[in-house]
Amino acid sequence: IFLGFISFYKRFIKDYLKIIILFINLLKRKLILLFDFFIKVLKTFEKLKEMFLKIFILKYFNN
Repeated sequence: IFLGFISFYKRFIKDYLKIIILFINLLKRKLILLFDFFIKVLKTFEKLKEMFLKIFILKYFNN
């Protein structure tokens, strides 16, 4: 669900494909989560989440 949601905003995220490629490979190959790989995926997820929150469209309206 997350990948579908975030893909709508990919045009606003710089280097989207470079960031999301780990998740795509995880889904395609159904990789076994080794500890090092799992840590890398979590870091990538946090980076993507941070970039997503910086998109100017998604900021709250300030009264």
